[in-house]
Amino acid sequence: MRIFKGMGDYFALDIGTKAIRVVQLTPQGDDSWSLLHAGYMAVDPKIIASDSDESRKKLGQAIKSAVVQAGISATNCVIGIESSRSFVTMIQLPRMTDSERSSILKYQADKYIPIPVDDAKIDWVVLGDSPDNPQQDEVMLASVTQDYIEGLVDMIDSLGFNVIAVEPNSISMLRAALAANSTSTNMVINVGERSTDVVIAIGSSPRLVRTLPIGLQSFVRTISQGLNVKDDQAQQFLLKFGLEKTRLDGQVYSTLIPAIDGFVSDLKKSVSFLESRYSNLKIDSILAMGFAATIPLFSEYISDNTGIPVQITNPWQKVRVPDSERASMAAVEYEYATAVGLAQRVEK
Repeated sequence: MRIFKGMGDYFALDIGTKAIRVVQLTPQGDDSWSLLHAGYMAVDPKIIASDSDESRKKLGQAIKSAVVQAGISATNCVIGIESSRSFVTMIQLPRMTDSERSSILKYQADKYIPIPVDDAKIDWVVLGDSPDNPQQDEVMLASVTQDYIEGLVDMIDSLGFNVIAVEPNSISMLRAALAANSTSTNMVINVGERSTDVVIAIGSSPRLVRTLPIGLQSFVRTISQGLNVKDDQAQQFLLKFGLEKTRLDGQVYSTLIPAIDGFVSDLKKSVSFLESRYSNLKIDSILAMGFAATIPLFSEYISDNTGIPVQITNPWQKVRVPDSERASMAAVEYEYATAVGLAQRVEK
């Protein structure tokens, strides 16, 4: 099983922090799809976070229910791996054959990944010329802890499904955000419950992948503590008022801004790092996904403070979705970046 490879009739499975999302698409031409099936099921976050046998059993039951309720009959599936469980980096290697590269990485991967090679599942993709040396290749290296992924795959297989590939969430969401023939340079940010995936892509090829330990719940806690309200109330304030200065006498705005400024600072650092490697690089736009698309004036604030245009990006932008389905998904449609990206995989 390869981390990146997957093809044929399959459905996408995204196990998020608080919910399971499943999607099956059918191709309708170049970079265009139609929705066959989609499902969403809320799950206790403690069950998803736990590796205990009992939690895995309950998670398996939830996955099975989500697939059945969505009407999916395919048994092959590809699964997304959250950023806290995976590691993605870019490395430079001399030009060589795939077999030579595999051999070298087998013995040298420990220089690049944060876990012992013997404990890791590793895969790689050649992206193109290295920015430092055009005689070398830039290679994207992805790894995940073997015990974790084998346990997850075994659990999913036990449900009667066949896992044909796994993929880091940060790579999946890029596919949903960008046109396959993109020639611009974009930063894609997907704000999740606990963290934010940040990818800078030249064309459709990722060149920097980061995970920021800041997500929706970070902002909720900031408001909860600053205004002395419960988390549920704080989340309502965040999603209703966001960064509007005049709402609630500006209390939400003034409480939230220090956390948002820290977030923006991290985005700027990512831009500066990539600009230091690529001469004349210019980020054309920031594509905002996930909860970044649902917080009022969030994208405008990022644009004003980075000097880069920000575009709210719907993960379903390349998918024909029946009106009836779109209506039922309206409240959570921006949470599907990983699932839709997984479902848009094609063999190259």
